[in-house]
Formats: sequence, C-alpha cells, structure tokens
Amino acid sequence: NALWLSRSSGRRVPTRIIMASDSPVSSMAETSEPKPRLGTNLVPKSAWGKKFKPNCPRELWHALFQYYLKEGGDKCKYCGWSPQDKQKLVLHQEWRVQTDKEIEPKKGMLTLLAFEVVCWDCHDVKHAGWSLYENRPCYSHLAVVNGWTMEQVTQHLEDSFESWSAHSSLGSWEYDSSLWDNHPVVQDYKKAHPYASMKVGSLCLLRSGGLNWHPEPKKTLQKTRT
Repeated sequence: NALWLSRSSGRRVPTRIIMASDSPVSSMAETSEPKPRLGTNLVPKSAWGKKFKPNCPRELWHALFQYYLKEGGDKCKYCGWSPQDKQKLVLHQEWRVQTDKEIEPKKGMLTLLAFEVVCWDCHDVKHAGWSLYENRPCYSHLAVVNGWTMEQVTQHLEDSFESWSAHSSLGSWEYDSSLWDNHPVVQDYKKAHPYASMKVGSLCLLRSGGLNWHPEPKKTLQKTRT
C-alpha cells in the first residue's frame, strides 16, 4: 500500500514508497553500461476511443515481439531482467505527445517513436495510471531502477500527470504511425496477407486475442485510467 496526495490534475501520486523484494530488479546483474532512464509514457485521455483503438493480427504482433526481443538481447530494456520465460516480457510502444496551441489550439499529435521490450513492472511504470487502476503500484520499481529517492519518484509522477491532464484537454489528435507502416516485419506481413485488417494503437495494453501475456488485474482503486 501507499499514501496518496491529490493535486490540481485530479490524479493521485505516492507520498511514501514501500520497496518490493520480489521485483525483477532485485536479481538484476551489475553492469557498467549506462541504462536508459525509466519513466512514464501516458497517452492523453482525449486520444482514447475508436480512432486510437488498435487492430493487429496476433501472429504479426508476436513476430514484432520476437524481432525486438532478439535485438534487445532477450531482456528488459530498462532493468535488464532476462527471465527464462519470455512471456514475462512485453512489447511496449513508446509515443511522443506534441502540441502547438498557437497553430492548432485544440489539436495534438501522437507519434509512434519506438518499440521496446520491457518487463511487466517497467511496463506498469510506462502506463502508471493504468497500473494504478488495476491496483499494481509501480513506485518502488521506479525508485530502484533509476536509483531515485521517494521525492524524485513523487516529482516525476506529479509532473507526468500534470502534463497528461493538460494534454487530455485537447479536443482532437492526429497520429503519425510511419514507424509501423514502414517496419520490415509489418511490410512482409502485408505482402503475405494483403487483405488483413490492421491498425496501430496502444497494442501493448490489449489482453484479448492472445496479444500479450499479462498478470490478472486486481481490485480497482479508482475510476480513471491512463
């Protein structure tokens, strides 16, 4: 459990961290190579809906997962965890949120930047509001991976949810899926299946259709999700 602090964004953030001993990070091997910093990647609420709802054949998603699993050395990009059971890893999509209120006051742009293989704990950090909704607090994991104090974790989440709240106030969104459209795995699949229906979106959040292997959701804590 954790204590919570309400802010103007209407979201909840932790004020106390309880370190988890069963985190994949606890068994992470020491390495001299610098790791990329783990952080949230929150999709604005106003971008949810039919236009952003993805559709992807299961075999294509698994092919992309295997492509990036091999590229990343069969381990989580952020904490370095490499389980024997690769179903404990997931393919995450990293999105860039852009706004230009002077040109388009009520419009934003979501750009698919990258695919990343991560463990489910790091993935819960990426989608912190979603994991909160399903009662999987991720704060201790974020602190351990980045070597942060409680204050640093709290500040990062406050800033993230404040930005998310501001972005969610925009009325419409455009989507740049060039990375998906031009990906060699996707192009090969389209050639072999010219009539297949597919559409990029938050595929890493889907459980249906066998796209992802994911822990069962726990008791819901709040009614909003990110």
